[in-house]
Amino acid sequence: MSRTHWTWLTVAGLGMALGAVSGCENGQSREAGRQVGKAARDVREGAREAAEDVKSASEQAAEGFKEGMGGSGSSPDAGTPDASGHR
Repeated sequence: MSRTHWTWLTVAGLGMALGAVSGCENGQSREAGRQVGKAARDVREGAREAAEDVKSASEQAAEGFKEGMGGSGSSPDAGTPDASGHR
């Protein structure tokens, strides 16, 4: 949820910068264009970080699922040997 907060602020900043571009002189429009470019790079970097976080979380979830498939500790008959004589 906290990651979406910066996204909305960035989108709002992009909108303001685009609005500023429409009514500027040549030098001012270049500066506004730079600001829009910087904001776009920030959004791209934030999206990349969010994708890495999602990938990491999914890998951890998959690993947890694999561990869970093996059992969750001792089974009810953990004290009794199985047919091969192992516990």
